Amino acid sequence: MTKGGCGSFIFVATFIIIGFACDVDTPPPVDPIKQAADDKAAELAAKKEAAIVAQKKHRISQREKHDSAKFKAEIERRNLGALITSATVDHKHLTVTVANSWHYEPYAVRLQMAQNLYKMWFAITDLNDEESVRVTINDLHGNRVGGQDDFYGVWVDK
Repeated sequence: MTKGGCGSFIFVATFIIIGFACDVDTPPPVDPIKQAADDKAAELAAKKEAAIVAQKKHRISQREKHDSAKFKAEIERRNLGALITSATVDHKHLTVTVANSWHYEPYAVRLQMAQNLYKMWFAITDLNDEESVRVTINDLHGNRVGGQDDFYGVWVDK
């Protein structure tokens, strides 16, 4: 063997290994026209998704206004305006604020009123799933004095 023969072999082997490593890390060339088309398609898809979300939010808002108006009309029809001071709707959740006279009613009467509020709200929302409808009853200070829960069902304070 001649001097330097082994060194040449190591140099060639190192060059081949480094060459393969460089080939693995190098990304394939990108076609600028295809990249621009892909970017445009992604932008259009994002705009379409945003429009769908905005449309859904608008429909929910209109539905809330409609349901709230129907609920308030039903409260007036049933002459419950003296007990209920306000009602707000957030999607499927109704929050009712009751007057102080609510607390002077007997427990059984308040429970039946709460059950009737829940049934009335369920009928107004036209939803098929009772578990998706929520009713919260608060006093004038915002304390929760009744409503409907998954665990307890319809309840009021004693």
